[in-house]
Amino acid sequence: MTERAKFRHYIEALPVWLLPKLLRPLPFRARVRVGGALISGMLRIVPSLRRRITNNLALIYPAMPLRERRRLLHAITRNIGWGFFELIYNHQYTHRTHEMQLSGDIAPVEKAHAENQPVLFISAHFGQWEAARALLGPRFKPLAGLYHPATNPIFAKIYDPALAASGPMFPTTMRGLADLSKHLRGGGFTALLLDQYAEDGMPLPFLGHDAMTGLSMARLAVKTKALIIPLSCVRQADGKTIKVVVSTPLTSTDPVQIARELNDFMSAEILKHPEQWYWLHRRWKNVRPQGADKA
Repeated sequence: MTERAKFRHYIEALPVWLLPKLLRPLPFRARVRVGGALISGMLRIVPSLRRRITNNLALIYPAMPLRERRRLLHAITRNIGWGFFELIYNHQYTHRTHEMQLSGDIAPVEKAHAENQPVLFISAHFGQWEAARALLGPRFKPLAGLYHPATNPIFAKIYDPALAASGPMFPTTMRGLADLSKHLRGGGFTALLLDQYAEDGMPLPFLGHDAMTGLSMARLAVKTKALIIPLSCVRQADGKTIKVVVSTPLTSTDPVQIARELNDFMSAEILKHPEQWYWLHRRWKNVRPQGADKA
């Protein structure tokens, strides 16, 4: 908990605390659909949130017709809503492996597991990323994660246990990063989402535009001799099935090249399924594209 709870924290966290409780009598998928629809509507109605998405879309798709941008906005917010409630109910979602499919060559993962070599699975806030931890953890060993501690202590009481349902979680603090390093040195498996703005990073192309990209995890992987495996968790047409696609491990030992290749991988996945990325990220800070605020 980052600070003592104040009255405003209770007010801010009320929807996140109340909605899951109100929806709990419903079957799991009905809860996700109903709750997701409410989140989707909120994201499209609240000007600041809607604008954040549409500004990003305008940057990446400057020539996209307004009608198509609106259609994409609806699909993006719907996926964010579904993903949010799957995560809030993660204690149940992590056991719904019948809704998850594993694809790709897992032989390198099996070899690393047998030799106690650490593995870093790298993805983006895309599709339903928790499916990777739910599916791969029981097959090999629990996949740890890294998270930014919530500034609202009431929200943290809901959010932190939900994240930990899939495996151990380390906060982005000095102590948390030290624990992550120790975890990897012991041969641990970790799943990280590296698609956010990094203040101390390097400008590297992401979806065709330079974005501040962190190098610390690439450096840590090189230092611990971890196997770096990009993966994507793609939501299928039925809205619930997630295909976890394990890609070929990276071979570079240069942190900048690793970061560049990971950006390229994530960009390619997002361009194939743009409705599945978390376009709320301020990935390109201080960049205002032409046609912004229109959708």
